[in-house]
Amino acid sequence: GAPPLAPCDLTGRGAAAWQVKDFRPHVVVHLAAERRQEELRRAPSQASLLNIEATGALAAACEESGAWLIFVSTAAVLRGAHAPQKPDARPEPSSDHAWH
Repeated sequence: GAPPLAPCDLTGRGAAAWQVKDFRPHVVVHLAAERRQEELRRAPSQASLLNIEATGALAAACEESGAWLIFVSTAAVLRGAHAPQKPDARPEPSSDHAWH
């Protein structure tokens, strides 16, 4: 059958670390982000919590547990003009999403 999915509110303090520790994944695919322009403008601190803080916490939890982290971003952060991008590519934000 299909592998189990583990939903989690990543904005809760310690949620990412707890989820990774409890679930003990080999690989985490991180797709969560606030990208809607109206929400980024309406609640920038909430967007930052999800897009920056939660992502950092999830990366730290994966590093601590030895799990691989696959992080997917949008073209709004790294423009596609120079694809494929290198890991140390400098961001070229083209929207409010890219700044959060």
